[in-house]
Amino acid sequence: MSSEKSETSLEKETGRIEAFSDGVFAVAITLLVFDLQVPQPPAGETFSATALGLALLRQWPFYLAFLTSFATILIMWISHHTIFKMVYRSNTPFLFANGFLLLAVTAVPFPTSLVAEYLNKPAAAMACAVYAGIFVVVNIAYNVVL
Repeated sequence: MSSEKSETSLEKETGRIEAFSDGVFAVAITLLVFDLQVPQPPAGETFSATALGLALLRQWPFYLAFLTSFATILIMWISHHTIFKMVYRSNTPFLFANGFLLLAVTAVPFPTSLVAEYLNKPAAAMACAVYAGIFVVVNIAYNVVL
């Protein structure tokens, strides 16, 4: 009976950390949508159906960047959730490590916007390097948390 009691008394003390982290992930993933813009015709003109379709197609880098970053942040959130299935207590260094990870997650919308804007321009390599760089930082942050 005492072993049953000790197993059930392992109450998680990480609820606030998980709730805060989930909120940060939610905000980061939501910010991605702000780069998706409705195409605007030149002043004084309106789009025909074909012209609107073409204007939407020209924005393909923004859709690709949005989908890629959305999927990546989703995977990061799932990984974070999996980590917290195993964590029952925290300490100050763990809180700072988790904060570092959340800092990196919140930075993802900026390089997403950067790569969307420059993907089909001469500066694409630099934009992609910055985009990849943020995920190197995310990887480091996950390793610090673990």
